[in-house]
Amino acid sequence: MPIQRMRIHALARVAALLNLCLLPWSAGAAAPRGPGVGAPMAGAGALAGSAARRSDSVVVVHAFDSGAGDGSDPLGGLLIARDGTVYGTTTLGGVHGLGTLYSISQTGQYRVLHSFASDADDGTRPEAAPTLGRDGWLYGTTSDGGRKGLGIVYRVRPDGKDYRVLHSFSGGRDGGTPRSALLLASDGNFYVLMGDGNGQMDEISPDGRVSAVHRFTDLRAPVGALAESRQRIYGTARGGGRDHVGGVFRYDLGTQRFSTAAYFTGSNGAAPLAGLMLASNGNLYGTTSAGGARSHGAVFQFSPGSDQLQAIFSFDGGRDGLLPASLPYQGPNGHLYVTASSGGPRAQGTLVRMKPDGTSASVLYSFGRTGADGSFYAPHSGVTGDPRNGLLYGTALAGGPGGKGVVYALK
Repeated sequence: MPIQRMRIHALARVAALLNLCLLPWSAGAAAPRGPGVGAPMAGAGALAGSAARRSDSVVVVHAFDSGAGDGSDPLGGLLIARDGTVYGTTTLGGVHGLGTLYSISQTGQYRVLHSFASDADDGTRPEAAPTLGRDGWLYGTTSDGGRKGLGIVYRVRPDGKDYRVLHSFSGGRDGGTPRSALLLASDGNFYVLMGDGNGQMDEISPDGRVSAVHRFTDLRAPVGALAESRQRIYGTARGGGRDHVGGVFRYDLGTQRFSTAAYFTGSNGAAPLAGLMLASNGNLYGTTSAGGARSHGAVFQFSPGSDQLQAIFSFDGGRDGLLPASLPYQGPNGHLYVTASSGGPRAQGTLVRMKPDGTSASVLYSFGRTGADGSFYAPHSGVTGDPRNGLLYGTALAGGPGGKGVVYALK
């Protein structure tokens, strides 16, 4: 498939699913929660000050341009490892035009660790950031490619060496087309959501053995990040349920029992795309791309103890944006940080901060197609923060100085 058509396909994928600034964090605050959080990013100050383009409110840490083997169209979020290195993926670009795995060092050095290829032994179009395993290796998935064209599970050293495909999905009992990042659970296995058919959840051992945990029937189309609380794995599905707008499910690692925990009704949100984040108060938070009080999407809270699901913030479709497709991030001060994919003062998305109960919400940044910051937009993956220097890091799918998306930091 020509590269331009594939890039249109990446944007269309997001459209179909829809139908980071120094912050006042206190020195004694709790550790952050959310996507990609491994440990404080020790070298972020150097990173932000070296290979970066600046404006008054944003630093473009890397601008993708798909030239010379660079990646393009980053759809997934970021992993910040314990040594401060940032890891991420792009759905396109690289030597073969089929996506990359990249790293950005503490000093700001950008490097493509792996270019995904179209041969039968490799995958293509990774949609999620890698996960750090207990052994210190990076583990991840691709949504396409592999022997049956249904994606793979891979493992690679953090320096990009010894890349290996652990499993190629067949579309049989193992399912196909991964739709979430890998969750490393307390039992030592990885868990992932699959997108073929009504969807299913798989368990994957560190050596690549795959077994189906559940095939969805009541809820359908599971998607987004999984989260573990008290040896139970929680996630969301964007379809099915009583009102056909999705729900929250759980899987007990001890009893191996799967159940629907709560349903979305529209008023408490509809069609979640990002999954769940475990916050410091023990509750799970996520976003829905629709529903809420104004029907433009919502931030919701799910309480594992009571199975209560409620919208705590509804996007207005105007100043604070609409169509949120990102996982919330919780800063050390307890505040939640969420991106909306569209709307806002510059019409191309927003970054919103709020308290865990949804109050005191404010727009910290507005994304746009024009401006001194390189005009990047479509912030579908949300943000990940570094509590030691107060920076929020994220990716934007499109725009930027190279026109193919960016890794950015807000200060």
